[in-house]
Amino acid sequence: DKSVTRAEFVSMVNNAFDIDIDYDQASFSDVSYDKWYYKAVATAVTATYVAGSTDNTFRPNAPITRQEAAVMLSNLLPNYKEKGKLKSFKDYKQLASWATAGMEKMIGREYFGAYSDGLLHPTAPLTRAQAAKILCDILDNETIVTRRTIVDEDKTTLSEKIYTGDVTIDEDLGDGSAEIDNCVILGTLYVEGGGSKSITINNSRVARVEVNREDDAVHVLTKGTTVIDKVTAYEKS
Repeated sequence: DKSVTRAEFVSMVNNAFDIDIDYDQASFSDVSYDKWYYKAVATAVTATYVAGSTDNTFRPNAPITRQEAAVMLSNLLPNYKEKGKLKSFKDYKQLASWATAGMEKMIGREYFGAYSDGLLHPTAPLTRAQAAKILCDILDNETIVTRRTIVDEDKTTLSEKIYTGDVTIDEDLGDGSAEIDNCVILGTLYVEGGGSKSITINNSRVARVEVNREDDAVHVLTKGTTVIDKVTAYEKS
């Protein structure tokens, strides 16, 4: 029943999802390199499921609230299921505006729910037991791919999966097409193949996209609720 700190929580999430990526430097003023949680926080930020406060702090030792945990976890999950109904909880107005979408997503997937009193308690600290239960439920119900994925066949579709590492649209795809539909990619999506038929990213969340098609141009199309944190494109020399 002990509460979980924000640093402990991201460490639990990284381990549960087996997130092992090349992480960027953590620039929070209260996360120094010599702390045990530095790598965990830096990995979480690079995977784009975590953001700090407006004052450039992460508050690593503060207890994480249920709504904060819901937002972080919602960023790791695809969008293909229905959202939950917040108004079914009498205390839904206690939920912060920035946490509404995340909590709706987690409730819709039944990873978050009411206490025995029927209330959501969004601002209450998340306990160790609750964190373990939620993470185990996610691992049981979501498709998580930890190996590097290579797409080299025309009309390939990656659908409704969480990729904790890199995904490569290989040059062997040539001028073919591929689609990423309702997925989350926590590593880098490398686009090295594809042509005018396009690489389509639909309703997905991708940490980084690197476009480097050496032989010709490639059309990368985003649709729906797709969010990409960083895009790098190389011009043909």
